[in-house]
Amino acid sequence: MNDLSKYRHTTDGLTGKVAVLPVRDCPEMAEETAVWFHERWHVPLEAYRESIADCIGKKTGVPQWYVVMRENRIVAGCGVIENDFHERKDLAPNVCAVYVEEEYRKQGIAGHMLKYACEDMAAMGFDTLYLLTDHTGFYERYGWQFLCMVRGDGGELSRMYVHQTESRKDIQVRAANDTVLIRDLAESDLPLMYKWLTDDRVLEYYEGRDVRFTPEMLSEKFLEEIPNGFRVIFEYGDMPVGYGQAYLLSGELLDEYSYPDDGRVVFATDQFIGEPEYWSRGIGTAFLKLMTEYLRKEKAADVVLLDPHKNNHRAIRAYEKAGFRIIGSLPEHEMFEGKKEDCWLMELVLKDSV
Repeated sequence: MNDLSKYRHTTDGLTGKVAVLPVRDCPEMAEETAVWFHERWHVPLEAYRESIADCIGKKTGVPQWYVVMRENRIVAGCGVIENDFHERKDLAPNVCAVYVEEEYRKQGIAGHMLKYACEDMAAMGFDTLYLLTDHTGFYERYGWQFLCMVRGDGGELSRMYVHQTESRKDIQVRAANDTVLIRDLAESDLPLMYKWLTDDRVLEYYEGRDVRFTPEMLSEKFLEEIPNGFRVIFEYGDMPVGYGQAYLLSGELLDEYSYPDDGRVVFATDQFIGEPEYWSRGIGTAFLKLMTEYLRKEKAADVVLLDPHKNNHRAIRAYEKAGFRIIGSLPEHEMFEGKKEDCWLMELVLKDSV
């Protein structure tokens, strides 16, 4: 066990070289691992023995267990199980029992171990993992995002986090610059969409606070193809921060906007930033500039239209900064929170169009 170089993930900690070890490949470690987790978490030893025995030799699926070794000693560990004793059985599988020995903390070992576990599970086809914790501000450092509060089997409320490992080769990146990346919406984005569209701060401007989405509703609504259009996620600094969609307008759709059908290629877009802490940073403007340039180059768009609510002043300012201008009023244009909202019609005539 002293030769750590044979393990795929090794790193140098302040106290020497450590390595992440998938217990499935080391049956001789099963009992030591079960005892180690039992002594740290005080879950019955037999429960760990059974779960670890189930993972031995298992090249795919759950459970999986991981330990971080320093020479012959376990210094950290975690597991991946179906459900970490909470009521949201749909949020699975779960990373659990994350623990680092006190003298090995603040050396990046937890992040190194979590990265290994996420990549290992992604290689098995599990792109999305969940984690239940009472910590705030810790897992965010390692790419996890707070999703919602979840009630444990004992009735207590804890924080549910989600982590997604998505292979970019399977996702179409439509446009990118130094600020924003626009990529196609993937099924693995649905937990993030659920987080955004159950936040009243977001719903106040998109869909409405009287809408109560379930995961099933989101799947049905956002995985459905848009005729002559597409759905995207936009990222800022490698973090998904918002959703957008674009679609070709013609015939009756143009009539809804009271816009002339004069042979030009006209697209409309809808978008929102789902992370309120990223509002008012110019990200919406940057997204629209990149999106409209993509529509001009790749979709031969001549015009792009927007229809913001008249009282959404922040969005209107962002759209104007992206080059859009108000060209008309759309009275009672959209049903929103039980009443018909007045909207502005905003237009961007793209350069170099025919």
